[in-house]
Amino acid sequence: MDPSELIVGFLDTERAGGVEWTAADFTEKVGLYFAQHRIPGNCRITDEQLDRVRTRLGALVHQWGTLPAGQTLELRFERVPET
Repeated sequence: MDPSELIVGFLDTERAGGVEWTAADFTEKVGLYFAQHRIPGNCRITDEQLDRVRTRLGALVHQWGTLPAGQTLELRFERVPET
């Protein structure tokens, strides 16, 4: 399972609660979610990775907020092969 949607959901929860979680908090919550839903595997996120995600998310939210009415924000992603 690709945990990216789960992490985005946790970021929304974090923002709504007004408390910034640590990477260890994210890792723990993903682990609990996987266990509750009987999803094999795990996902570990580092503080550095979480900082990069937050920085990028903040930039995108700003960019989205400055779009003129009727315009769209289009993002392109290049999938990195797993090693």
